[in-house]
Amino acid sequence: MKRRSLITGIIAGVALISNILVPCGLAVESKTNTPPPVTAPVPLSQGQPATASSVWSAEYDPGKAVDGEEATRWGAAEGSRSGWIAIDLGKETSIGRAVVVETSFPRTRKFVLEWKSGDTWKELYRGTTIAGTRAYDFTPVTARHVRLSILQASDVPTIDEFQVFAPGAPLPEAIAQARQKEARTLERTRWFREAKFGMFICWGLYSVPGGIWKGQVLKEGYSEWIEWLLPIPHAEYAAIADTWTPDKFDADAWVRTAKDAGMKYLLLTAKFHDGFLMYPSKVTDYNIDRTPWKRDPVKELAEACARQGLTFGVYWNQAIDWQHPDGLTPDPVASKSRNFERYLDEVCLPQLKEMLMNYPQISFIWFDSCRVMPEMTSARQKKIADLIHTLRPNLIFNSRLGDGCLFHDYRSMGDNEIPPAVVPGVWETAATINRTWGYKSTDEDWKKPEQIIFNLVDIVSKGGNYLLNVGPKGDGSIPQPSLDVLAGVGAWTKTNGEAIYDTGCTPFGDEFGSRDWRCTVKPADWSWGKPGTLYFHLFIWPASASLSQDKTATASSFWPVVGNLYDPHEAYGPNKAVDGDESTRWAAADGSRSGWIAIDLGKEQSIGRAVVVESFPQTQKFVIEWKSGDTWKELYHGTTIAGKRDYDFTPVTTRHVRLSILQSSAVPTINEFQVFESRTNPPPQATAGRFELPEMKSRVVKASMLADPARTPLEITTRDGKTMITLPEKPADIVPSVLCVEVE
Repeated sequence: MKRRSLITGIIAGVALISNILVPCGLAVESKTNTPPPVTAPVPLSQGQPATASSVWSAEYDPGKAVDGEEATRWGAAEGSRSGWIAIDLGKETSIGRAVVVETSFPRTRKFVLEWKSGDTWKELYRGTTIAGTRAYDFTPVTARHVRLSILQASDVPTIDEFQVFAPGAPLPEAIAQARQKEARTLERTRWFREAKFGMFICWGLYSVPGGIWKGQVLKEGYSEWIEWLLPIPHAEYAAIADTWTPDKFDADAWVRTAKDAGMKYLLLTAKFHDGFLMYPSKVTDYNIDRTPWKRDPVKELAEACARQGLTFGVYWNQAIDWQHPDGLTPDPVASKSRNFERYLDEVCLPQLKEMLMNYPQISFIWFDSCRVMPEMTSARQKKIADLIHTLRPNLIFNSRLGDGCLFHDYRSMGDNEIPPAVVPGVWETAATINRTWGYKSTDEDWKKPEQIIFNLVDIVSKGGNYLLNVGPKGDGSIPQPSLDVLAGVGAWTKTNGEAIYDTGCTPFGDEFGSRDWRCTVKPADWSWGKPGTLYFHLFIWPASASLSQDKTATASSFWPVVGNLYDPHEAYGPNKAVDGDESTRWAAADGSRSGWIAIDLGKEQSIGRAVVVESFPQTQKFVIEWKSGDTWKELYHGTTIAGKRDYDFTPVTTRHVRLSILQSSAVPTINEFQVFESRTNPPPQATAGRFELPEMKSRVVKASMLADPARTPLEITTRDGKTMITLPEKPADIVPSVLCVEVE
């Protein structure tokens, strides 16, 4: 059924209201019982000329936001984080209501509706998030020009519809239907929004070569793409199945690993781009039954999840299929020669139906591959969505079904993408535990538990879920480094899970400029003025807050690494040494044996201590310096660093500080270079054992540490309008520590 436009919904809504206000048998001045005709109000702005601050492309021009069709939209220029769309109503018109639709990409964080009086824009309504279909009433005005200004957005501003109405115009039925749809989606995604943390398991035929084929190492790109990237002839790649016997696979052990790490849901790659099905199928013989192993990992994992209380789902690629002549490929030219409609009807939909019928335990599907593929049209997306809604109405799926993300229950961010601020709506970041998704024997770049924990807290504090990947080996075992990382994460979630599961996003936002702390709240829909608990995740104990973290850094040179579509690498720029993450690093240019990294603290500050981290012990002589006028002066000099070192020096007041590697056995490489106040002169806002709360709009009634079983109340003091919490001794090994602040 074709999606109804706003204008259609309005007319239907008026008809419905007419039936309520004028019941049968009560018509006036009529010889029949038929109600008199009612003229349906229409949006005053529909089809009127619209302009915008900028546009993404002609396809997303501002006229798309006033065409009455929610399937089209206006998008600002690439890179924008604010923008406006203005409508010329053609003549002075009385307006009193606006409807804004932002369902495709809910990104708005702050907006204002305005009308033009002479040459001045005046405010009608101000709000924060939109994230859905919203109706806004305001004091009626007479105007010809009206504007929606997106003052702040988490990504490029994108508005599906912006329409204005006369004062008192009936609320369109489309609004009521949209609200009902949102309520149903929120109910279906309730478990997902409460879970927060899940495991992605990327496992298939590609796990057997592990990034190496006949001695050829896949140097660039994800290992699961090995068939396409090397490339490998399909017949040779498919033959892997003929001998595959992953006898170390243990579904219960995999699920137990996820559960012990604090994860609440789990998914398996049931069908990747290679087209191989990880379960038995009657639709294609290119499935797990082709192996001599002949077990069903989808069934076994689904049952293991049910036994251990995790929610089970699958990754399922709906369009790319390297082995089928009609499946799409990453090559757009080759894809144009494929009969994709036939693939959809004869392969994709039958396979999907078979899986949904055979595995009732599947609660969610993680689609992939087609966000920028024109072949995956809205009509084709709808075929898949309708099949799911018919067979499994409570099953949820992500936003990678096709270009435009027209059908989805929750949004998938880009791979490893963590947004910089709170994002409204239901969303998830899927990320790797090293650099690749499938097992790659040459990839030893494992993230540390501390980084995974920070990512988890950071994402949840912004309103999202964290889906962390592991890539088991071809024999069915999970690599030991992955197990070690997950065990470290589990030790933290076991104590601090209360501050993660079923929580809401931060009510602040300024903390995202550093890595000092993050905040989550409970209940999840908590807001100022209501009783609740704010959880402050303290990554840096207040007594040791860095003055240089995330400040502007420059260097003598750096080693740039250019990535590709499948395996993006970041350059080893100087900012990596001040980001608070010891797993990243600055490196000088190739061939260097000396170099420096300098930090601009932003203003004159008193410093008396520096911490330097060097995971590759290469430094032979160094000096820490401060800038006095145009002259660099010595603070501390030494020989080797080789690890994490703490250096105290006579306090000075400066804006610029520098670490100079005078001599090195190889390219200078520094993971972290941070400076601090003197230990004997801590700044007022970071006095030892005290945490200054950000501005609170509710009364603080109690504070305690989450790791304290007794929840011993901490001292709360207020001075000069600032609320301070006196903390206990810094924990030795738990990062972050969680401070619970109860408010009313």
